[in-house]
Amino acid sequence: MDKARKPRGFRKSRTFFGWIFILSLLIFLVSGVMTTLDMGAGEKAAPPPPADATARLLPMETDHSAIVLGASLVTGVTSFLGFLSTTILGWRREKREVEAAARDAQIKDLELQKLKRELGERD
Repeated sequence: MDKARKPRGFRKSRTFFGWIFILSLLIFLVSGVMTTLDMGAGEKAAPPPPADATARLLPMETDHSAIVLGASLVTGVTSFLGFLSTTILGWRREKREVEAAARDAQIKDLELQKLKRELGERD
């Protein structure tokens, strides 16, 4: 594949991970505020104890705010790590491309000097 027409996979990935991180951070903050406000409004009455052993193993009510907080925290950390790694990989790729371009320019300069010497010897 031509070097000038390489796909920009790191840039797309970095943008994707960045937006996912921002979204999960917003969800985490909103969920945290809502949970704090909900706890301040008053405590819920405790459910009556279950009658049989099977019912004791299964929770009566699921705390959805804790699930949302946990999921958004995991998503936020994962997307931040993805954003960080793609940024670093992008920087390394750009550095390699700059070094390769400098090498190519140096090779062309040396070839040009060699051709000039050959022309000078001919005259």
